[in-house]
Amino acid sequence: MTPAPYPTRTPTPYQAKHPALATDPGEALRSSFVAIDEALKADKSISTKYSGTTAIVCLCEQDAEGSGLVIHTANAGDSRAVLLTRGETQGCYTAIDLSEDQKPDAAAERERIVAAGGHVSDASPTGAVARVWLDASEQARP
Repeated sequence: MTPAPYPTRTPTPYQAKHPALATDPGEALRSSFVAIDEALKADKSISTKYSGTTAIVCLCEQDAEGSGLVIHTANAGDSRAVLLTRGETQGCYTAIDLSEDQKPDAAAERERIVAAGGHVSDASPTGAVARVWLDASEQARP
């Protein structure tokens, strides 16, 4: 599967030239994601009824003392970032989540979707994941 060309080429100009990047990286990432979302909505060549995208960006920079690392993470959709760190014991690694999974059946996410006019079908015991529906008539039936 090849990633859609729009999201892969668009974030760099929005984020690299953002005026708050040096002073407030979190805000720069947040507002860049909003700007990209608005650009996607305005691009009439993209049908948004049944399409979507996911993205995750991690900005790593030295801390103020220069001895540590600060990682700013922004994500949209069902993306995950994990940092793998090497432990003191050879061959021992620790995974550190840098993002939270955005699942439609999580309480806060379900509320956001419903407030925007969408519907969420629950995950099934057979393993089907929860899905988001824009129109109740399109909702999967059990």
